[in-house]
Amino acid sequence: MKWLGRFWRIFGPVAGLLSMTGCGDMCGNTILSETTAQGSHKRAVVFERDCGATTDFSTQLSILEANEHAPVGGGNVFVADSDHGAVTNLSVSVQWVSPYHLVVSFPARARVFLQEAHLGGVSISYEKIGL
Repeated sequence: MKWLGRFWRIFGPVAGLLSMTGCGDMCGNTILSETTAQGSHKRAVVFERDCGATTDFSTQLSILEANEHAPVGGGNVFVADSDHGAVTNLSVSVQWVSPYHLVVSFPARARVFLQEAHLGGVSISYEKIGL
């Protein structure tokens, strides 16, 4: 048990400093596309989320108000990844068919984690592409 005390004496301060610097969230978002609904104050933002080498990239979608900042966290409507390479191009496209109806197209082989049908007065339909 003497080694445990020595461990904490050496690594305890390092762990404390790391927790204060906010290193907990190593994820980053890259916006792929944005589209605003005509006749509405809503916009759809498709982005790629990267949380480091131990996880797969994911493609995500958030519906936001037109003046809202780009998402910092995860998507609020749709989240999918390539299912360990089953999909080589995880292209997600969106199209506003009315001010409050969004159609989302994505590869059929994608692994979907989140797929909301409604958010903030917007109805969302999904279309799987390919096999």
